[in-house]
This record gives sequence, structure tokens and C-alpha cells, in this order.
Amino acid sequence: MSSRLACDVLVVGGGSGGCVVAGRLATESEARVILVEAGPDYGTRSSGLWPADLLDGGALVTSHEWGYASGQLAGREPIAFQRARVMGGCSA
Repeated sequence: MSSRLACDVLVVGGGSGGCVVAGRLATESEARVILVEAGPDYGTRSSGLWPADLLDGGALVTSHEWGYASGQLAGREPIAFQRARVMGGCSA
């Protein structure tokens, strides 16, 4: 059996911006809002579910990245574009 979700607004991307847009729309309008994120949602920080590397504010976290890069560049290595695949995005 499949179920369907209905909404007025679909926000794709649970990074900082997506979360703010979805939250504002949900609280300040009558719109039914769905927020979609490809990465996991570990809940609140106190849930105990967050991986240690995401909790270390001084670490460059690579465990949740998308693997985006610039591709081949003349005379240099490709440039990595660090983007986080997790609820909260790079701000997580």
C-alpha cells in the first residue's frame, strides 16, 4: 500500500536556507509545507545520534559530502566543492 503526501509548497534542500524558508512558510501562513533533504536527520544535538565528526566544530567533515568537484583543470588538481548531505546542510 502506498501513501501520498499533499502540500502547497515543496522545499527541496534541508540546509540553512531551506529550513528557514520551510519554517517561516509553515508558521506564518496557512500553507502545507514539505521539506525534503537527501541526507539523514539525526534529530536534536542531545539525541546522541550525531556522528562525532559532525559535532566537532573545528573539523572539516567529509563523511556527509556529495563529492562535487570542478572537474579537470589545466595545470592543477580539481577543486572540491564541500557540500553537506545532512539536515542542516553545511551549517550542521
